[in-house]
Amino acid sequence: MKPASRTLIFATLLFYGSLVIAPHKIAVFLFTFCYFFILWRLMRHFRLALMTLYLTLIPILVGKLFDIDLISGKELGIPGRDFGIAADIVITISDITVALMGVLLVGASLRKESFNRQYPFLELILFLYAVGTVVATLMGSVRPDISIVHSVFALKPLILYYFFSLQPTLRPAVVISVFTAGLFFELGIVMGQVLKGGSIGLVIETIGNYIVIDRSLDAAGLLRYGGTYMHANALAHAMLIPFCFSVSALFYSYGKKDRLIFSGFFAGLIVVILTMSRSVWLSVVFGLSVFFIFTRFVWRYKLKLIIVLTLAQRSVLVGVIVVLGILMMPRLVSTLYSGGLYGSIETRSMLLKEYTQSLSTNLMAGVGLEMDVYMQYLRASHFGSRNIDAPNRSVLLYFPEPVHNGFLRLLIQVGLIGAVPYYLLVFSLGYVLYRKLLRVTSVMHRFFGASLMAAYIAMIVNGFMQPILPDMPVLTALVMIYLSDSV
Repeated sequence: MKPASRTLIFATLLFYGSLVIAPHKIAVFLFTFCYFFILWRLMRHFRLALMTLYLTLIPILVGKLFDIDLISGKELGIPGRDFGIAADIVITISDITVALMGVLLVGASLRKESFNRQYPFLELILFLYAVGTVVATLMGSVRPDISIVHSVFALKPLILYYFFSLQPTLRPAVVISVFTAGLFFELGIVMGQVLKGGSIGLVIETIGNYIVIDRSLDAAGLLRYGGTYMHANALAHAMLIPFCFSVSALFYSYGKKDRLIFSGFFAGLIVVILTMSRSVWLSVVFGLSVFFIFTRFVWRYKLKLIIVLTLAQRSVLVGVIVVLGILMMPRLVSTLYSGGLYGSIETRSMLLKEYTQSLSTNLMAGVGLEMDVYMQYLRASHFGSRNIDAPNRSVLLYFPEPVHNGFLRLLIQVGLIGAVPYYLLVFSLGYVLYRKLLRVTSVMHRFFGASLMAAYIAMIVNGFMQPILPDMPVLTALVMIYLSDSV
């Protein structure tokens, strides 16, 4: 069955809204079950409903159940960082969904169902990534009891690879509809934060001594809104995938010419601007450039908006864009000067130097997943001085902070043993996606693939400027949808 895009969008929005008003975690489970039942009715297929549920829970951090308190801020004793070093694990319904997929895969294997196994080298790299992460943790982690729990999550891409290779698979219209709902919901949460100035519901529970609104001192005092992620940079990074997919809906209709899907782009644009994340803005430019290179210059399509806007609508749209541009200016101008220790070029450069020097003693196996900040603090405290004029003053006064390069940060965490398979996986996903883009002839699948490539490039670019890596489980799932026989 082909579910109507509008029906799926409204059902997903209702599900998101129910999580906001959920009075208890039991209610979160209940609402999720009801939503899954609706998906099952729409899709007429259990596995397709489960795939859709996973994508619903990915663009934003919803369905939070509980934390695994691996290490406390007090135990670490890092001044100014009472909330720890993000080493704790938040278990969500998304994780439970992936675990259920793993159980179903065992059953499918016993029934000898066919998998789309056209890329054995990709399977091998996914396996090496999972194994390499575990081996590096056991060999090099300064706190293996903490890092080993994190390393288990390296199995997620492998599970999703096999599950999304099963037939049938999701249609592009379903993916676009779910992402559109996510964009609108995130916009609603951000607007709620603008009005209330705090968290909303169980979806975005506060963390002790951590502000929900990120006050940026080097952006003329502008407030940066974190949506369901509580941190503006994390929200902006998560928005890259659904936002890049929304671009294709401006020029191609995946079903009916639905104004709701068409408007998803503008909802995402507002959220991306309000995060005030300069690295994501630059990443979006790179990603959308790739989209337009493929659609306009490789395939030579004449890109026209699928919805004809009235004069009044165009006027409102221009006004909104002008306002967003005005909001961006202070943040862009702040790039040209140092706004104090936090976020200054001096601090970022010193952190990069500190991490690079640490590689000399932790090159093969690293220091352990999520242990890099802790190790840098110990290193700075041991070798440096707390005098404000000391050469390493930025490191000590920067709370400390992880290096703003996710790929380098991974290398210091798991060394060559764990990082090289990850780098190969990133390259391999891009390679198979590019090869598929050159072969497809369907207009729909070309636009869908160009959106996926745009998101892929944008996440990599942002990974070099933020301590956040591309979301490998999500990318793996989306690439497998695109590589399926039905695409």
